[in-house]
Amino acid sequence: MYAKIPLRIRSLQSESFGTLITMSKDQLPGSDIEERLVTGITYVKDLAQVTVTKNEEDHEAASTIFTHMAEQGISVDFINIGRTEIVFTVPMHKQEDVQQAIKSIGYPVILLPQCAKVSAVGAGMTGVPGVVSKITKALFQEEIEILQATDSHTTIWVLVKENHMHQAVNALHQMFDLANKQSHNA
Repeated sequence: MYAKIPLRIRSLQSESFGTLITMSKDQLPGSDIEERLVTGITYVKDLAQVTVTKNEEDHEAASTIFTHMAEQGISVDFINIGRTEIVFTVPMHKQEDVQQAIKSIGYPVILLPQCAKVSAVGAGMTGVPGVVSKITKALFQEEIEILQATDSHTTIWVLVKENHMHQAVNALHQMFDLANKQSHNA
């Protein structure tokens, strides 16, 4: 991305055009790339969601917890910090270590194992209203609960139960019409 070199990801088991990853939709002038809001759906499985409850006046809780996690050599991801709780994910194989570490510093912790992070990616979504609406609608129609969500300029992540991961990926592929081959512009 930094070198602005486009990358096309293709399946070894199909003849589809695959997914083109570029820095921006303007990067390849005159190309036959169909403009899309979302260009790919990815996932990471084998995650545990960690919810730490805290007192509303405890403004140091996040710093204390994340410093302790770092000291224990535990990497955290998908972080949401609220007034009364701190939520993040860790790899499943670290969940017991996390639970013990957080309890050792005096915070109540709840673990939700077997989660997956599903991501919608695309430079075309930057500043475009309605992308989150489409994601939540697609998952709602499939009765998939969104456990957590966050976004950046080019990615929207949702956390779902791992047993719904493939269904969520397929629903988002369908919602953003990613299964169709790219067409040539006239």
